[in-house]
Amino acid sequence: LPPDFVAQLLEVRIALAPEWAALAVIRHPGEVANFLTPYLKLEDTAFAYSEADFQLHHHLTVASANPVYTLILNGFRNLYHLFGPIYFAVEDNRRHSGTFYRELEAAAVKKDSQAARAITLRVMSESLQNYHKLNTQKPGGES
Repeated sequence: LPPDFVAQLLEVRIALAPEWAALAVIRHPGEVANFLTPYLKLEDTAFAYSEADFQLHHHLTVASANPVYTLILNGFRNLYHLFGPIYFAVEDNRRHSGTFYRELEAAAVKKDSQAARAITLRVMSESLQNYHKLNTQKPGGES
């Protein structure tokens, strides 16, 4: 894979995840809130967070009622499982996502799709920045 491939996938997630999160909260706010309840007490391991994060985004794509989002996300599945544990090995990244889960759950409880969109956009953007901190190469593959 090119050195910046994962960063490019995260950029695609920044473009799509806020929309699937907002649609999920519009169409199934109670289901989203209930799904996130166990996320408030995740086991503090890289594996647990990696698995939970993929499952959350998968759930949101399904709850958005747009199957194209699910198809796109499923295309990332293997890479998500490969790189997710590396990303979540950093405690600050787990804390960052834990905050996201709490904020998204609160937005779903309030049926606030605009907040869900804004929270997801902010957190996905910050996650890309966090990924760059992990990466030993600069974006574009430069050393």
